[in-house]
Amino acid sequence: MQRDENLVRTLLSHLQGIEASKQLGDTLVLVQPHHEAMDVPGGFKIDGYTGPQIDDHLRLMIAERLIVGQTEGWGIHFDRLTPAGLTLLNKP
Repeated sequence: MQRDENLVRTLLSHLQGIEASKQLGDTLVLVQPHHEAMDVPGGFKIDGYTGPQIDDHLRLMIAERLIVGQTEGWGIHFDRLTPAGLTLLNKP
């Protein structure tokens, strides 16, 4: 799978909002993209991308150390953006 820079930056922005809304002491937050073939409570969509594409990119972002999290069956448990993720998000 080739990384889609637009999707990565959109996901970083989405995750930054989740990180900002976490309560003090919260660690991992379950983040799940919508999937057309299954019921995903609280699943989110990004126009132009499928749930599997989003899920693959979330996993790739953990592997590339853009975010800190753990993989889940569908979606990820998200903790925070890394300095590398913040740099990419704020890159002009």
